[in-house]
Amino acid sequence: MLNTNVLRLAVIVAAVILAALSTACYKGPENGAKTTENGGKIDSRQEVSIAYLKSLHTGAPTRIESEISIVGRVISSDRHGNFSGTLVIEDPTGGIEIKLDVQQIFKIFEQFRLVRVRCNGLWIGSRGGTLQLGSQPVSGYETGFLSAAQTAEHLMLDPTMSTEISSRILTFSQLEPRHISTLVSFSGVRFVEAEHGLAWAETNSTGPSEAENGGGESRSDDATVNSTDSGKNQGGADPDDGGKNQGGGTPTDEIDPEIPSATNRHLIDAEGNILVVRTSRFADFATWPLPDGEGTIEGVVSVFGSEYQLVVVDAGKFHKVGTPTAVAW
Repeated sequence: MLNTNVLRLAVIVAAVILAALSTACYKGPENGAKTTENGGKIDSRQEVSIAYLKSLHTGAPTRIESEISIVGRVISSDRHGNFSGTLVIEDPTGGIEIKLDVQQIFKIFEQFRLVRVRCNGLWIGSRGGTLQLGSQPVSGYETGFLSAAQTAEHLMLDPTMSTEISSRILTFSQLEPRHISTLVSFSGVRFVEAEHGLAWAETNSTGPSEAENGGGESRSDDATVNSTDSGKNQGGADPDDGGKNQGGGTPTDEIDPEIPSATNRHLIDAEGNILVVRTSRFADFATWPLPDGEGTIEGVVSVFGSEYQLVVVDAGKFHKVGTPTAVAW
């Protein structure tokens, strides 16, 4: 009996030590973690940059077969309902979306917390040019949503508290592929005159149904200003979330197919360049009127084809005065 108790105690102590070592060894990209790719050859259990991980995408759904991991800071939040089923993380080399079938992601992965993602066994796929990390392809999409169990297996939070980072200040003309899935800000911009008085998103059946526009995940490269744009889902809110919105919005139990899942609005800068702003109907600010006048807006960049888009995390961060600070990476 004594030997059994001693053995149990030894196992418990060993587990505690291992946990402590795992925590102590965790390092984010800004405090010395290595992101070496060794000329394209991956070492076992190696930490790589997000840019390198994205380079592994073959143009078709790609399964990660190596024991590699990435570390990034959370830049999205579904608190306000605009990133349902989506976690976006960023490191100094870029960002990537991670598809999670998890309720109220913001309560687990708080914005600006560091997260380590063990990538072995996950899939990289594209949705209109925005790369996503998730489970195996499903229902015609290049990646599926990670279950709660898969999320616990592959994602690990850094134990330190969150440290807010400042968004990268850009102009519309400066947007490049490396900015996709990163947090950016634009100053001196305003919503186009044709959309003055409109809400951030359509929340009733005033626009064409998604079925009339080719289905939930279909998108368009149409550069014309189309405020309703109901079927062309191109932002952080996933069209097939099946009611999984767990942010600030209050979705109904049944999804009305006549109501667009998300809406495109359009910003214009001083040079006349246009940028799409994509907002989910489940966002808690969906019914707010678009702000008038010039200001600064912050959000996460996505893309569909050649069209860049902005998904706002918090509409309350549209500032009519002042400018954001420089990026803190």
